[in-house]
Amino acid sequence: MSSSVNNGKLTVPTAEGPVTGVCQGATAAWNGVPYATPPVGELRFRRPQPAACRDEPLETTTWGPSPMQPAQPETNGGVGDNGVTDEDCLTLNIVRPAGGATDLPVMVWIYGGAFTVGASRN
Repeated sequence: MSSSVNNGKLTVPTAEGPVTGVCQGATAAWNGVPYATPPVGELRFRRPQPAACRDEPLETTTWGPSPMQPAQPETNGGVGDNGVTDEDCLTLNIVRPAGGATDLPVMVWIYGGAFTVGASRN
């Protein structure tokens, strides 16, 4: 499958299946892309398992949930009172320049937080 743009959304192939992100101005972004199987039930506190493969495009136009944590103000690194938290939080956000370039640099942001603060969106 090759990349395709439709109504400001960009679908690209991945090893697990296609993902659809959004093009805004000079950037393209895919938010909330799962990089592992949700660590719930028997997988809690175990090594991450590979993400499930899929045939249909996964819509990745919104942030993934933040890890479970007590509500704290965003100014302190928390997710605020209305932040979405979930154990299914093994997702990443990918942002790149819009256009057809394929050999682009990558920046990785790991937010930490020790089960008390942090989210991929702050």
